[in-house]
Amino acid sequence: MKTATANHLSAKGKKQTTKAGIIILTLLIFSGGVSLVSLRLRDRIRTELMEREAAILSAVAQREASRDGQTILDLVLRVVDLDGVIGIRIFQPSGDFVRALPDNLISGTLDKRVLVDSRTTFRFMPRVHLFTLYADPFGDIGDQPLPILDVSLPIYEPVSKRLMGFTEFLVDGRMIEEAFRRLDRDLLRQALSAILGGGVLIAFILLRSLRQLEVKNHELAAANRALLLHAKTAAIGAVSSHLFHRLKNALASLHVAIRHNGSSLPDACASAQRIEEMVQEVINVIKEEDYGITYNLTAGEIQELVRERTQSLASAKGIRVATITSTLRSFANREANLLLLALENLVGNAIDASPHGDQVECTFHEDSVAARFGVADHGVGIPEARRARLFEPGESSKDGGSGIGLSISHQLCRHMGGELRLAHTGPDGTEFEITLPSTGLR
Repeated sequence: MKTATANHLSAKGKKQTTKAGIIILTLLIFSGGVSLVSLRLRDRIRTELMEREAAILSAVAQREASRDGQTILDLVLRVVDLDGVIGIRIFQPSGDFVRALPDNLISGTLDKRVLVDSRTTFRFMPRVHLFTLYADPFGDIGDQPLPILDVSLPIYEPVSKRLMGFTEFLVDGRMIEEAFRRLDRDLLRQALSAILGGGVLIAFILLRSLRQLEVKNHELAAANRALLLHAKTAAIGAVSSHLFHRLKNALASLHVAIRHNGSSLPDACASAQRIEEMVQEVINVIKEEDYGITYNLTAGEIQELVRERTQSLASAKGIRVATITSTLRSFANREANLLLLALENLVGNAIDASPHGDQVECTFHEDSVAARFGVADHGVGIPEARRARLFEPGESSKDGGSGIGLSISHQLCRHMGGELRLAHTGPDGTEFEITLPSTGLR
C-alpha cells in the first residue's frame, strides 16, 4: 500500500514538474521574442535619431553652399560655430584631405561609403579620447572620453549640381547619448511590462489548456482501458457467445445422456464442474494481464505442465503420457496458458479414451508456416455419426459426455488465430491437432 502511494505521488510529482517545465519554456521563448523585438526597435530608433542629426547638418551645409561665390572652405567657416560641432574636416571630390578646423584637429580619411555612393553617412562612437582627435586637446576636457557623432556628407553647387567636395562633421554626442539612455529605459520598461503582462496571460492560458489536455488524456486512458478490457475478455467472449447461444441444446444433451446412456447424476455434476473449472481457468489466464505479468513458456514446458496436470487421471488408468518436441520455440504467457488449457482438455479426453495401461502421445513440431501440437490415443476411435458436429456443445465422443470441453478448446484455438481439428480417427486410435500460425511464436 505504501509502495503504491509512493508511486502515485512520484507520478503526480513528475506531471507537475513537466507542466512547470512547459510553462517556463514557453515564457522563456516569449520573453526572448519580446527582447528581440525590443532590440530591433531600439536599433531602428537610434538610427532615426542619428539620421535626424545628419539631415540637419546636411540641410545647413547645403543652405550655406547656395550662397553666391561660396567655396567649400567659406561654407565650413560659416557652419563651424554650429552648436555641438567640435571639429570639421574638408576633403576634395577625389577624397584627399584638404584642411581641418580647428587647426589642431588631426587629419583623417574619408568614409569610403560616402566617397563611393556620394551619400550622407553617419556613425556613433560612444567613447572617444580627445587626444586621438586633436594634436593639442583642450585642457579642461582632459582624458575623459567623449561620445562623438561622426557625419560625412557631400557638398554640391546649387546650380550645376557639381560635387564641390566632402565634409566630415564631428559632433558632441552627449545629447544623443542621453536620448539613447532615455530610449533604452523606455523600451526596457515597456518590454518588462509586456513580458510580465503577457507572461501571466500565457501562463493562465497554458495552465487551462494543460488541465483540459489532462482531462482529455484521462478520458483517452479510460477509453484505452475499456479497449484493453475488451481485448482481454475476447477469449471469454468467443467462448461464451458460442456456448450460451447453444446452452439449451447442451443441457438437453446432458439430460438425454443421463436418461438414455445410463449416466448418473454425480457424473453430470462432475461434467458441469469440469466446465466451470475450464471457464474459470480461461478467466484466470486473462486476468494475469491486469497485474502486468509477462513471461514466456517453451513448447517443452507447456507439454510438461500438461503432463503434470493430467498425472492423477493418467495414474488411475495406468496410462503413460509421452511428450515429444523438436523445437525450443516459446510462446508469450497469454497464448501459452490458453494453449495449455486446450491441450490439457485434449490429453484428458485421450486418457479417457485409452485402454488401461496404454500410452497417450503429445507431440509438437513447427515449420515456417505453422506450429502444430498433436494429441493421440490408441482407443477405438470416434463414431462416424458424431464426427461432423464434434466441436459443438452437447456433442461428445464419450458416452455420457457433454462435448463442451472440446467446444471450449476449439474456441480458444480460434481466438489465438489457430485451429483445432480432428486429424485422424479409427480403430487404431484418434489424433487431434492444434495448428497455430508461425507469427504467433515468440
